[in-house]
Amino acid sequence: MISVFILCLALQDPQSLEERVQELERKLAQQPASNPATALNPTVTVIGNILWRLDDKKAFVDGDPAEPRIDDTFNVREVELDLRSAIDPYADGLFILSVESESPGEFEVGIEEFVVTVKSLPFSFWEAPPLATKIRLGRMRVDFGRINKLHLHDLPQSMYGLTIGDFLGEEGYVANGIATSSILGGFGESDTLTLNLGAFQGGGLEVAADERVPALLASLNWFVDLGEGHSLDFGLYGHYGGTEKQGHQRHATTSSVDVLYKWKPAKQGEWNSFVLGFQVFRSDRSFLVPEDLDADGTPDLFNSGEAQPMGALAWAQYQLDRIWYVGGRYDRSDFIDDDELGHSRITPYVSCYLSEFFRVRASVERTESDLEQEDDLTTFLLEFNVIFGAHPPHPFWANP
Repeated sequence: MISVFILCLALQDPQSLEERVQELERKLAQQPASNPATALNPTVTVIGNILWRLDDKKAFVDGDPAEPRIDDTFNVREVELDLRSAIDPYADGLFILSVESESPGEFEVGIEEFVVTVKSLPFSFWEAPPLATKIRLGRMRVDFGRINKLHLHDLPQSMYGLTIGDFLGEEGYVANGIATSSILGGFGESDTLTLNLGAFQGGGLEVAADERVPALLASLNWFVDLGEGHSLDFGLYGHYGGTEKQGHQRHATTSSVDVLYKWKPAKQGEWNSFVLGFQVFRSDRSFLVPEDLDADGTPDLFNSGEAQPMGALAWAQYQLDRIWYVGGRYDRSDFIDDDELGHSRITPYVSCYLSEFFRVRASVERTESDLEQEDDLTTFLLEFNVIFGAHPPHPFWANP
């Protein structure tokens, strides 16, 4: 079979035959050999994320001076154990155990994801639009935009960024619950409309941190194949949840628009691509403002507060060849409890996707803020991602 493929390549483009054969051999070498005795075992992948950062002023965990300093550090930020397998013809299973570190030498172990995906049921009508529904149960990275669905090692940049951090959390939005995804069809043959609904345990994100109030999320996604390697993915999101961790009945409604344009021109070779994305958030929040009248460190009363913060991120990336990517990102976000204050950050970066198992990225972050402790902060980041074990899925921005 391989010899027939090589012969076809030779007839089409003899000058690039050697290069294409070498690439084919590289990909074949990375495929694990099948073993009937272990065919039913889950695939196992270990992923490590390492970050070296240099800062021109003090930096703290979550930007809080009361937390440990993280400026000028070399840290193993996260190690993940990824297990996934087909459970039966109708469902797949995913389990990701993470060991995380915000500052060097301090680690926390947690379940990043434990998801059962029901992809089909033994009913003839189940897989046909307008039903065509998948059901996800367990703990998952919530579909609140493309960036939030990615794990740390799969991000196009080294951080989730200011906007995601302010609205969803420093590590994005992860929650326990149930989510459905239904294909509604499309307006033509080249587009697809998908409706996503979710109900989650409350909390897990910054704008709605109350764990006692169930969270609801709905989104409508429209994917359009524009032809000749061009595509557009548009998402509209709405979220409802409680704002106070103490269980007080204050609420937030948050909406978001997420757009991704992707270009991979087939006529100009296999290893070129361009990605342009942006996401906008807006939240209407009511919350409690503590007031310490006698300065003893304990709130004496709580006043009602309201805010309508907005945030946005935009990024672009171009693939130069098989391994090199260059890009930039811009974030601008209001603080969620005081929408008259905010901060922004610009991040140019270069990524080297040496293989599916080893990636390196260098970037510089420049932060401007209304808070003195983070204003005029410049940070150099050098990130390493090491993957060994079974081949994991590629992130959407990569074209290896």
